[in-house]
Amino acid sequence: DHDRMPARLISICGLGGMGKSSLALKLAHEHTDSPKHKFKDGAYFVSAENMRKLAEWLPSLAECIGFKFYDLGAPKPQLINYLRKKAILFIFDGLETLLAHDRDSTLDFITDLFHAAPKVTQLVTSRERLGLSIEQNLELSGLDYLADALTAPNELNQSPAYRLFDDAAKATQAHFRPDLHSADIAHICRLTEGMPLA
Repeated sequence: DHDRMPARLISICGLGGMGKSSLALKLAHEHTDSPKHKFKDGAYFVSAENMRKLAEWLPSLAECIGFKFYDLGAPKPQLINYLRKKAILFIFDGLETLLAHDRDSTLDFITDLFHAAPKVTQLVTSRERLGLSIEQNLELSGLDYLADALTAPNELNQSPAYRLFDDAAKATQAHFRPDLHSADIAHICRLTEGMPLA
């Protein structure tokens, strides 16, 4: 079913430059494009880039969805209580810094939200897995590339990394001739290990 996410907590993991954020946005778009989609309260992209503490990040999340904290009381339970009956798709982007500096609090929040708000789906991008039993993980890696430096130029176009490089080069230089640069392109593909955004 095109309108159903496969799970309510999905982590997209991989090195920088693999396209985690782009894939998360594409998935979100695909699952909210139909008038029958299940996220009636919206889809939100919430960056955690450079956030070191959950307490720093929660106000950004609240602002994104238009929630105002009460003067008294801890922010986390207020936010979870507000989301309890909401049907929302969240993209929590770039959680690796939060996980590195405030792992327990971050994982507690994600787990508590998962259990308290059954209509909320969390799509998390990070360089590492969350390590939660409720998580469905999608690990991204580079495109296939020919690792042998002695590969014949006419065989290089069998490599997805080489073809992507060729397509990108032709998009900026219409008259680009990969056959004149095949050894260099192959070398770049090997150095970047087929990373699509490299």
